[in-house]
Amino acid sequence: MIATGDSTVSITCIDRSTRTHPLLSNDTLVIPNTVIHNGYEYQVEGIEDNAFIGCKDIKHLIISEGIDYIGENAFSYCTEL
Repeated sequence: MIATGDSTVSITCIDRSTRTHPLLSNDTLVIPNTVIHNGYEYQVEGIEDNAFIGCKDIKHLIISEGIDYIGENAFSYCTEL
């Protein structure tokens, strides 16, 4: 995540080293409208360029309301999506 303001962040990538990442459940990627980090809640405002490029294990995508932008190539080469 990248902090884009005092209380907003954008999604930059998924940690592929662990399969228990809260954004990815089985083959479904969920982009939430808020996240909690170190006890603070942040509004997710977007998905950065190339964030999920080449993620072949994503088959379904749910983007919550309130996401303002999806960057270029954010889901390029996600062949199963």
